[in-house]
Parts: sequence; structure tokens; C-alpha cells
Amino acid sequence: MALIGKIREKSAGIVVAFIAIGLALFIIGDDFFRYFNRGGQSKVIGEFDGKEVKIEDLQLEMLEAERYYRQNMGQSPSEAELVRMAWSFYLNKKMLQKEFEELGIVVSDKEKEAMTQGDSIFIHQQVKSIPIFQDSVTKKFNKNLVKDYLKQTKTNPELKARWESFVAGLVQSRLQEKYTSLLSQTAYVTKAEAKRDYENKNSRLSARYLYIPFSSIADSTIKITDKELETYLKKHKNRFKAPESRSLEYVIFSVVPSKEDTLEFSEELRKLSKDFALAQNDSVFALSKTKGSERNFAYRNPKEIPDGIYSENRPLLKGAVIGPFLYRNSFQIVKVTDVKEDSTYFVRSKHILFQVPKGAEAKVKDSIRKEAEKVLNQLKAGEIDFTTAAKKYGSDGTKDQGGDLGWYDEKTMVTPFSKATFGAKEKGLLPNLVETDFGFHIVSITEPKTNKKYKLAIIERPIVATQETTDDVYYKAEEFMLGIKSYEDFKKKIEKNPALVKRVAKKIAPYAQSVDGISANAKPLVSWAFNEAKVGELPKKPIRIPEQGLFVVPILTAKTEKDEPSLEYFREQLEYEVRNQKKKEQILAKLADNGKLSLEDLAKKYGNGIGVAEVSDVTMQNSTLGSAGFTPIGVGKAFGTQKGKRSKAFADDNGVLVVEVKEINPAPEIADYSQYKNELLNTQKQNLSNFYYSALQELYRVKDFSYN
Repeated sequence: MALIGKIREKSAGIVVAFIAIGLALFIIGDDFFRYFNRGGQSKVIGEFDGKEVKIEDLQLEMLEAERYYRQNMGQSPSEAELVRMAWSFYLNKKMLQKEFEELGIVVSDKEKEAMTQGDSIFIHQQVKSIPIFQDSVTKKFNKNLVKDYLKQTKTNPELKARWESFVAGLVQSRLQEKYTSLLSQTAYVTKAEAKRDYENKNSRLSARYLYIPFSSIADSTIKITDKELETYLKKHKNRFKAPESRSLEYVIFSVVPSKEDTLEFSEELRKLSKDFALAQNDSVFALSKTKGSERNFAYRNPKEIPDGIYSENRPLLKGAVIGPFLYRNSFQIVKVTDVKEDSTYFVRSKHILFQVPKGAEAKVKDSIRKEAEKVLNQLKAGEIDFTTAAKKYGSDGTKDQGGDLGWYDEKTMVTPFSKATFGAKEKGLLPNLVETDFGFHIVSITEPKTNKKYKLAIIERPIVATQETTDDVYYKAEEFMLGIKSYEDFKKKIEKNPALVKRVAKKIAPYAQSVDGISANAKPLVSWAFNEAKVGELPKKPIRIPEQGLFVVPILTAKTEKDEPSLEYFREQLEYEVRNQKKKEQILAKLADNGKLSLEDLAKKYGNGIGVAEVSDVTMQNSTLGSAGFTPIGVGKAFGTQKGKRSKAFADDNGVLVVEVKEINPAPEIADYSQYKNELLNTQKQNLSNFYYSALQELYRVKDFSYN
């Protein structure tokens, strides 16, 4: 309950939805119950409510995180991603569970039953969405199918465990709904607030104004010293509290497989392909041999199958082994373990769109048709290939991919296009143009329609360098480090070797997962920067990023601790504000003591192309003032100036203004402000769901060390 007191203090936050893992586990089942052993680790991942949380405390969450990631991303997470996601799951459960208990929020057994087996209005939407609980003909939810399933769980421990996991997810989701609903009741709007909102939206004014933007003075004419920045920072230190961060520069040494490595790898793959064909248990064999992230051996429609499998002109028959072929920087070998038919058909095609503008006259449309027919005839005669024609004549986003539309079902495309492509019996160019609301299409069938689904076992092998090649690169990185005692040494070494590229990572956060040139897992580099590094020093040895085959030699250039008013961290912002402060003083000095001059004379005196403008229907709600743009200060000053009067020169964030009010029309009095009260109330309720997570983290003194 302490949280409710904190909610109103929060002015920013993030939405963190409680993820109901249960549904994914229930539907997917055993295929995702694989977990890799990380024994021996005893790292502290963070602190919760004053107690350390170690990696072994997150085993259940890590299992959940891996299943969730693979279902939604189609691949396994890196170790760093896995730990961070598991930590997030752990926090969600712990923080919210404490709140539920303290507030007495529960889901009773009767409520659970109602969510899964009760009347249709009480059944949880996730239960309704599960295919096995839907009538095979009407596709509507049938609660009797749930009851039949529950009977099976009494004699099947595995089904029972999956059901209980699923229901646990529903319960957590319902608990959070109740919690959020309770928090929303803390929102309150007074009549005075509602009246002010009404007046802000409905009071209007018209005015003439002179606006002199700071950009009218060249930045190069304003000189700023570090002493001025430090003075400004000290004066506004409460606004400049830095988060914990590090800045560094680094050189990357990439491990690239040699020709010898590739030849050795090819021989290994050929032998593996033969063994795969003879394997008795395809999935077990694939899992034991794969070194990639592809481990989903469920049935797939053609749209879900890697392109390389369809690159050869052969049918996908049960038992067939395809590959090795290159797919996304890895070689894959695929075995078709089963084939079945489905109710949904897919087709693959490519097209060249000759777009017809909407509302085009008949003669324009006819001209475009003739051009399309001319190209179609050229394709039929073999005078031009389809890819070239698509790039030359295509008018949509597919032209640079040779017009390829990929696989799609009958509902994806507009009706005339679907009829044409799904009506084709074989591969190749359709003899006639296809007309749709978009224009005229030349269409070629890449793969005819099929309703087959394929269960595939996939072995994935990234092309990797041998240890000998890896060692050679490591020695080069070590050699680069020799003799570097300072940042100047580091810079000079790079300058002497044109092959080296200096990379810069500024203000990286403790949880950063990537930096320039390192997209897979920058955790080792980030960990060094936050735990070992001193400014101006290198690590003891090159840092290895195995996921990308890299060795990194970094040097720490700056560090900032949490809440530190750091000049270096905020330098750009401080320079911007101090520069504008000086520009403001210059402009105000020029406009001083000129109250008797008209706005036009004032603009003429200032020069620099500045003019006078007019605005009307200005409201406090909108807060824009013509060319001055969004300026709450400017609009506020205008409404604070009497009709027929002129304000003194004043500054907002972007320039200096002088406003002369022509007319003010106050909002007429109304008896009922309930509409405006409800609007404000709804906004507050929406914001509460955005703010409570960060408030919970503060309440339970959460500290995140998951980047270590």
C-alpha cells in the first residue's frame, strides 16, 4: 500500500506488462522444455528489498525466458539477453506479489473455475483462443472440450503440469488486472481543475508578435569556457543528475575464417549430411549436432520455411535431406521428418506493378496497360529477364527484390490477384496481365499453391574460424596493445595503421547489449568498462566477443557515477543552454528601452531579416504561436497581457518574443464541467499504469547488476 502514496510523485515511467508465460507453455509443450546447464555460476544479478539475488535464484525464470524468447523471436536468446529477461520476470513476480499480498488481492478457486469452465462471459480470452477448445466446424469456443481435456489430465501428469502452468499464468494476469484497477481509483480531479482545463481549451486570443530565434545568431560567434559551463552546472545541478555511464574508444579485430577453414568445414558438413540421412531419431540427432539457434521442429507452412530449402527444383518428400545451404550467415542441413496436409493453401509469386493513379482518366489507364503488355510480351519472347524488368519497370517496394512477394495465403492479397495466383497450375509467367485497384501486374508463379505442412529437423552450423586462425587474430590484438601507456599512445597507434578503425561509444549504460560494431553481445566489453576499467587505461588483454568472432582493445575515456552532476556527461546540453543564454542576453540588450517603437520599427531596428507576424485562435491548450512554434511560455505571456497592450521582450527555450494582444475571447461560462473532468480522469488513469513499475522498483530498492 506504500506504493499508492508514491504514485503521484512519479512524473515518468515505463509500461511493463506482466507476461503470461503459461499460454505459450501450454500450447507448445515439450518442444520448448530444453534448458542448457550453466552450473558453477554464482553471480549476483541484483538486489531486491535489500537482499542479493543470485543467478541460481532465477532458474525457473531463465527457463520461462528462453521459452518465451524462442516462441516470439524464433531463436534462442544470447546469455546476456536470457539473464536480463529472467531478471525482469523475477522482478515482476516479486514486486507485484508483495503488493497483492499486502492489499489482499486474490483469485479464488471459484474464479479460476469461472475463467476456464464457466459461462461464456466469464471465460478468459486466452482460453477461448486455444484451438483445441474450439469446435472443429464453427471454430467457436466450446467449454465441454475444456472439461474433456481436464478429464485427460487426471491420468496424464504431463498434461496436468502444463494445464496448471497455464492457469497460473491466467491467475497472475487477473491479479494484475485487479491491482491496476485498484490503483486507478486513486485518480481524482477537482471541479477547479476541470474548469481550468475547459478554459484552456476554449479561451482564444489573436495577437501580433515579433519573434527573434536564437538561431539568428551564429553559434560560432558565441565563445564558451569550461568555467562558465561549471558555473551553470552548479547553479542548475538538480536538473543535471547523470545516470551511471561509461565512455570509451576501441579497436576491433575480426576473426574471419580462412580458405583452409572453409574447406575443412565443407568436408565436415558433407559427412554430417550423410549421417543425418541415416539417423533414426531426426530431432535428437539434429539437437545434438546443431550449433545455431534453430531448434523449432514443429510443423511449418511454406512461409515459415527457410528460402534455401526451396532453392532447388525438387519436391519436399518425407525423409529427404536438403543442404548444406547458406542461410543468414550459417549453413543449414534440413531433413523432412513428416509431411501433412492443412486447410490453408499458400503460393509464392513475383510481380511487376504498373501503378495506375487513383481517379486516372481512361486514356491514361489505357496507356499504362499498353506499356505493361509490351513488357509482358518481351518477357514471353525472352528479350528481358524478370528480375531486370522488375527493377526497371516496377513501382512498388518489391522491385529491388526482383518483384518477389514471398509466400502468402489467399487472404493476404486483393481478390483479383489471389484468384490469378491461386488459380495457376504450374510455375512460370502468367499469360495475361492481372488488374487490381493498384494497377496492372505482370505475374510469375515461383511456387504453385500448396496446402502441405512440413515437420523439419534442422542442423545449423555457423561458419567459424579454426583455433589457429583465432589465435593469429588474438596475437595481432595483443601486438597492438604493446607500448600503449596513455590515450595519446592509443591514438597514435591507430593513426599509424590505416587498416584500423577507431570506434567510439559514448555514455553507455550498465545494461547496454550492443555498441558500434558489436551487435550480438557487448556484455564482456561493458562489464570491463563498469567493473575493472580506469580512465585512460586499457584492459590487461584483448576482450573477446565470441558471438561475433571479435577481439576488442578498448580504452576508457570517461566515467560517470549515478546522480553525479558531470560536466563531461552533459557537455553538449550545457553548451547549448549556455550559448542560448548568451544569445538571449544579446537580443534583450538590443531590444531594451524601445517600448515606444512599433513592432515593425523594432523589427527594422533589430534587422537580420526579422519581421512581424499575426496569429489568431490561439489557445492555452495548443500552446503554439505561429512561426515561434510550440511555446507554452509565449502563449502564457500572451494570455497574461491585456487587450491592446504589448508585453516586454521575453525569452522561451528557442528565442525572444514581443507580443501585442489584439483580442481576447474568454471561454463562456458553462454549468457542467463533467466532460472535462472525465477526460482528465481518464488521462490520469492511463498514466498510472505507465508510472507504477518504476515506483515499485524504488519502493523495493531494486538494484540491477545483470550486466556484470
